[in-house]
Amino acid sequence: MGQKVSSVSLAPGEGTVGVGYAEASPRGCFCATIDVGSGNVIAEYNAHTDDCRSVDFSPDGRWLLTGGADGLVTLVDTRRHVVASTFRKHVDKVTAVKWHPKVPAFLTSSADRSALLWGSTE
Repeated sequence: MGQKVSSVSLAPGEGTVGVGYAEASPRGCFCATIDVGSGNVIAEYNAHTDDCRSVDFSPDGRWLLTGGADGLVTLVDTRRHVVASTFRKHVDKVTAVKWHPKVPAFLTSSADRSALLWGSTE
């Protein structure tokens, strides 16, 4: 791929790694899923207009959460290979994204000095 990697996450039990890239390419700013065994790209997602800073797979491996320097948080459907949702609540770069290990919720942090909980922890 030839890009600087900013973040990686291993899908549970699937042999798939999610990768966020730290610089734009002529194709745009993107993240990707890659087969660990072969090293082949499964899919690329042009989810961001600036660096993809953080990626994390959901506990079931179905969703790849991404956060970018453009302030966006995206939810990628790894089965259909599409960006399913895009969220913007931070006013600066998203620096980290992380799924809750047991409930459908996730946390994001930003250079705007905020951390947000998305979803339900009940």
